[in-house]
Amino acid sequence: MFLSTSCAVRHIIKTPVSKDLNASTFFTLTEKMTVAQYDSTVISCIQKGDFPRFMRYFTKVKVSATDSHGKKIKAHYYVSPDYICVGTDQDIMRTPLLPSSAQKIADMTGCFLSTPKIADDVYLAARIKIEPVPMMCERESHYTFMLHNMAINSQVKGRKSLVSGGKKDVVITPRLAARSGKLALYGWHKKDGKPIQPLYTGHADYYVDYSHGYRLVYRTVWVNGKKMDYTDVLAHDEYYRVLSSEKNDVFWSYPVECSCSVR
Repeated sequence: MFLSTSCAVRHIIKTPVSKDLNASTFFTLTEKMTVAQYDSTVISCIQKGDFPRFMRYFTKVKVSATDSHGKKIKAHYYVSPDYICVGTDQDIMRTPLLPSSAQKIADMTGCFLSTPKIADDVYLAARIKIEPVPMMCERESHYTFMLHNMAINSQVKGRKSLVSGGKKDVVITPRLAARSGKLALYGWHKKDGKPIQPLYTGHADYYVDYSHGYRLVYRTVWVNGKKMDYTDVLAHDEYYRVLSSEKNDVFWSYPVECSCSVR
């Protein structure tokens, strides 16, 4: 069982002690797995603590917005320093997943998945900004997952800080309320801060490729000094502005079951 706590400087996820499964071993283990088997293995790794230790320590992101009356809203929240991944601090593997699987991990860790605005704000706050590396062949292959992960690692160079720009964020948006069985993509920021991927809801929720990443966001948000659940913030007539460009009281999380069976 996970325990999610917060302290004065950061949100912390307490997990069992990692068995130090590295990225290379994980790839060998999952290379020939189906999508369902791969996702199940990632979830199991997270449950057992087989993910980098630095990912247990979330980073504080400060934001502000102006409400409809011209008053400033100040807020902060905590995000994972990188996308959902397995491995060790020295050998990390970022794991594209079905949104249903990522949602299970978010639920386990007391978190929610990013919004487009959060993706923008995290990129601005990130100390390590990754140049996007598009790959055109075998986009859904586990081997391509590994190659793309290696390309990101070559830019990170072992540094431990807030990382952004390496993946498209799979995000939540109220637009998905009318798009049953779909997922939403946004981001993959370039060095000029502009995202390659505008908000897009055209893919089915069983589609996964190498470019997909999931940022965990602790579900408690501090707004004007008050603790609030992210669902209450997104549904608020004014406060939603610190987390999203759109008020959202209709779509807060992905279904934990995919809309179609995945082999």
